[in-house]
Amino acid sequence: MINGIKKLAYKLLGQEKYLRFLQLGFYRMYAAGLLKNDETYKFHYFVQKLIKPGDTILDLGANLGYFSKIFATLTGSGGRVIAIEPVVPFFNLLKAALQSYPQCQFYNYALGLEEKKIKMTVPRQAGYLRTGLAHIKREQDEDKDNYTFEVDMKRGSVLLKNLEALHYIKCDIEGYEDVVLPEIKDIIQQHRPLLQVETWGNHKSIVNELMGALQYNCYMLIQNKLIKKQNEKDDEGYVGDFLFVPFEKEKKLLQSLS
Repeated sequence: MINGIKKLAYKLLGQEKYLRFLQLGFYRMYAAGLLKNDETYKFHYFVQKLIKPGDTILDLGANLGYFSKIFATLTGSGGRVIAIEPVVPFFNLLKAALQSYPQCQFYNYALGLEEKKIKMTVPRQAGYLRTGLAHIKREQDEDKDNYTFEVDMKRGSVLLKNLEALHYIKCDIEGYEDVVLPEIKDIIQQHRPLLQVETWGNHKSIVNELMGALQYNCYMLIQNKLIKKQNEKDDEGYVGDFLFVPFEKEKKLLQSLS
């Protein structure tokens, strides 16, 4: 039923207005607290406990700005939100929605290992454009009805090398986290931010190994509480982002949440 509604809305409104409809719908429902009981949005509310005024936040895969706007509100005018989104239609709406927040910076790039132009693709499903699953174009995408576009790839280690502070990273880049996070590991090691990341499968194993080597512990958000992952089987059946916390910040963070 939901897919049918989205398909109809996309057909009636067209791409840009459809995406704006989704964006405004989220902002209003979030502000009204109507998404608090939806597991999909549990971290959108939980970050209210993690972000402080004046924090510097990096939003990797900012999409339509769902998290970016929350971050901008929480960190305030004394903070900084760096929103990176490669998909042009998403980026344009993200920037338009948050242009009144001077603490926000926007970059229409994909992060990776090289500085070059690449092709990316976003799946179309049942007659409407998906707002997730954007990825670098692969050979198997050739015969699919996807939205394909060219974008600049930048190395995060170069783009972000002059950061004076970094308190929080949100990373939702559809399986490319196992490339991007290792590439910026020196920045992570320097600033020791909390890291919220969507990851799965082989990507997750690489991220776990990286963050373990950087002396971070992994937490899951279950019933609005952070539960430490003790072994590889602990997250079987878990749905949601993971939060990686530096060893030295763990005690203080958990005390603040108790």
